[in-house]
Amino acid sequence: MMSTIDASMSAATQEVMENERSKGSSSDQTRTSTLSQTNGDDGAEEPQDAKKEVSTLRLVFILGGLWFGMLIVVMDDTMMGTISGPVSASFNSLSKLSWIQTLFPIGASIAQPLSGHLTDIYGRRKGLMVCYTLFAIGTLLCGLAPVLGVFLLGRIFQGMGGGAIVSITAFIETDLVPLRKRAFIEGLGNICYGIVFALGGVYGGEVNEAIGWRWAFLIQPPIVVMNGLLVFFVVKIRQKQTEASLLHQIDYFGGFTLVVAIIFFQLALNSGGNTAGWGSALVISSLVISGISFGMFIFWDFCKASNPAIPLRAMLLRTVAASQLSFFFASAANISVLFYVPIYLQVLGYSTGAAGLRFIPMAVGIAASSAITGRIVEVSGRFFWINVPVQICYILGVALLCSMTQHTPPWCIFVYVGIFGIGYGGAFVTRLMGVLSSVQDEKQAIIQAASWTIESTGLALGITIASTVFQKLSLGRLRTLLEGNPALLNKVSADIESLKTLHGSQKQAIIGIYLKAVRGVFFLTLAEILLAAMMSLLMKNNKLVDEPKEAEGIEGLETDLKAPHVAETHITEEKPAHTLA
Repeated sequence: MMSTIDASMSAATQEVMENERSKGSSSDQTRTSTLSQTNGDDGAEEPQDAKKEVSTLRLVFILGGLWFGMLIVVMDDTMMGTISGPVSASFNSLSKLSWIQTLFPIGASIAQPLSGHLTDIYGRRKGLMVCYTLFAIGTLLCGLAPVLGVFLLGRIFQGMGGGAIVSITAFIETDLVPLRKRAFIEGLGNICYGIVFALGGVYGGEVNEAIGWRWAFLIQPPIVVMNGLLVFFVVKIRQKQTEASLLHQIDYFGGFTLVVAIIFFQLALNSGGNTAGWGSALVISSLVISGISFGMFIFWDFCKASNPAIPLRAMLLRTVAASQLSFFFASAANISVLFYVPIYLQVLGYSTGAAGLRFIPMAVGIAASSAITGRIVEVSGRFFWINVPVQICYILGVALLCSMTQHTPPWCIFVYVGIFGIGYGGAFVTRLMGVLSSVQDEKQAIIQAASWTIESTGLALGITIASTVFQKLSLGRLRTLLEGNPALLNKVSADIESLKTLHGSQKQAIIGIYLKAVRGVFFLTLAEILLAAMMSLLMKNNKLVDEPKEAEGIEGLETDLKAPHVAETHITEEKPAHTLA
């Protein structure tokens, strides 16, 4: 069995000299913290700025176990792109499609801000065990759900468990891998992600056609349990030296207000023009509650929280702000492509399995682009210039999707999503390197947790807005076309698969309406990708170094990002010799 890896950071030394602010004289305050890393029981200590590297073999075992669990989560999420239609149809609830799609990222946005602090207190491994359990329970509920409400509850549990699995895995990578090598490690991880991304769509589609969509969920829990046992016995990471009394420092209020804002915003958009008018009391009150909750979240996390769910003061750093906003808009675009490319194909009569196969070029693009971009960044120590071509591919891929019509040749979709995948994979690496190069090592887990939370929020809001656009562009036209046939209207608006039972000009007219609605979603996605690209181009061209960055001295920022287990240090944005204005 592997020897224990202590990835914990303890505040072993703190020397603080009081600042005396008197006229004409002052003294500097010095804070020092050290990294305590123990293998087995040797108790050896080493300075924080000399992060001890884990052997390659040991790292393979650790990351292999962690990535396998993370990739199960990814596969579950990507398979929903191909089976969300059949799932909604089985519950006669195509109008509730956005809830099926968004409750996973909403669950993730609940768990991810808390996962960093809680695993600091109770340990990474214990945190992973709880997350695997939550994810397995949620997956089982989805597979056995007799009604839509139970299925949605399962998706929330899946999101909480799966989202935290992803973020805790990222924390452990940050603990063990030096910054400059993170780009290459992320590239390798995204190769695995690309493969599973392709398999997820194919898996969901083929299982649905063979034995039904429920088994796409029911097959997973035994695999999740086995992976949990593997992680428990192989990935031994000691608990950080923190006290449970620090639980009160966790930003429960900030996380709660953010989730309330997202849920009521989605309720308003999903109801408006669908089950209620846009001027109805339900829609107006939901928007008001969402706005108030979001305002409370901003005020609380910026002005009051000692350890905010999302460290908003970090947005005062240019590269951190630019990368986080790019993450947000790109996530909104990615989820729209993932869910509405299959809907486009299903409207044209493709099976769920055939729709899943169309994602293979995207997966290849993600894997190849991530690996190449990661290697270039590792060798050069820079990430900005490689960011330019990958953003161009990102934009081009979505622009080509916008051009698709009912008569687009079948081969085009393979090319279009492949180009999109190239941009997707490379842009993820450059954005991540941008934010990690801007903060000190001990702050990276906190900032990365914020990144995952922002990404989950982008996913939830992105698919909510996309679903609203789709429903707005399709339902109104369908009601006009089928005004004298309410039974057929209810049938085609609840289940896209019902188009296969229609014939003649009426069928072609309905197909045309749905395809125009999908194109509307793609144009929205293009706007989101353009915003994501513009934000990424505002990142500074920081050099990747494995040493503490210089403090820029943004007042209050170090308090915002203070982890409960480390001495207070400044977060910085490194000023390289040659930066881009």
